[in-house]
Amino acid sequence: MSEATLPLPCLIIAADALLAQQAEGFLATSPSLQCLGSYSSLAAAQAQAGPPPALVVLDEATLLQQPDFTLGAWPEPPVVILLAQVPDQARPLPWPVADAIEKPLHFPRFLKATQKALEMRLQPVFQSLPTPNNNDFIVIKQGKQLLEVVFDEVRYVEALSDYVHIITGQRKILVHGTMRAMEQRFPNPLFLRVHRSYIINTKWVQGLERNTITITHKQIPIGSTYLKRVRHELGAL
Repeated sequence: MSEATLPLPCLIIAADALLAQQAEGFLATSPSLQCLGSYSSLAAAQAQAGPPPALVVLDEATLLQQPDFTLGAWPEPPVVILLAQVPDQARPLPWPVADAIEKPLHFPRFLKATQKALEMRLQPVFQSLPTPNNNDFIVIKQGKQLLEVVFDEVRYVEALSDYVHIITGQRKILVHGTMRAMEQRFPNPLFLRVHRSYIINTKWVQGLERNTITITHKQIPIGSTYLKRVRHELGAL
């Protein structure tokens, strides 16, 4: 399996139907990108039932609608290409912006913007990729490698600055990403966030004492904001 066979999902959000059609045609020429659809508003795009986008193409009219961004709608922040310079009165975007293109659209300029977006999007992270039975494992991107990680083998996940460590019984996997994104990829109730820096596999819990959980001889702290939920989930009084 190679990165070239895994096009990144994209959404177009544009009130101008002709502009959206033009952007969709440009995206169709890139084997690295897959357009999931075109929407006239952010709310409609975030309500779509398909996979979350890695790239969003956003127009000026949508920015000026002052939308209420639903940050939890997508597990990871998409990279944005703006089809306009950002208006002064627009609300700041909660997502990284790769480029802003002035209209009218021209293919070479749009292609340059998508290349910037791809570079930004492929730097971080690990991805949960479609698999025949993705209830048992996910595929993690570590550098240029794709690694299969079986859920049952993971003991815990630990945050390390802009990286996370996935600890299994056999190895430590270091990937660039966030704990918030990890929570989206490791299923409940098997996995539980217990601290801003830790997610645990409840299957491997050996002991719970006050504010500490023991997993395979590792003492993991429980954050005060997580304590009530952790005790409830683990059945502790």
